[in-house]
Amino acid sequence: MPRKLFLEVRHSIWTLHTLKYLATEIVNALFLRCIAVSKSVVNKVIRENAAEEAGRPKPPSKATNSGKAKVRTAALLKKIKKATTGPNPQTQSQITLELGVSQATIQRVISEELEGKVRKKYRVHGCWMR
Repeated sequence: MPRKLFLEVRHSIWTLHTLKYLATEIVNALFLRCIAVSKSVVNKVIRENAAEEAGRPKPPSKATNSGKAKVRTAALLKKIKKATTGPNPQTQSQITLELGVSQATIQRVISEELEGKVRKKYRVHGCWMR
């Protein structure tokens, strides 16, 4: 994510633009004042200010919801915790079939959210144990 420009830098860019400076000249002028700005950022600030002065509203952001995935809800955490605790916990594949969530999601919830250790559940056949 790009860094935010300070308001003073935006005003400096717009002032230099109103004085008929070109984008490269604005970059050089700001560089002399120890402000590092790229030409594309200068053009973006000029374009935004021109649109604002013309009365065109800024389009809404297309940023998606960052953070936890929408699948990992509090209800799912409760169900997985209930299924994994106890003397004979369910396997990940059983939980997958029961809840309709991928096995990777279940493993991620167990290891990250519940801070549990994922281990192999072995099946012991009684026919050879005598």
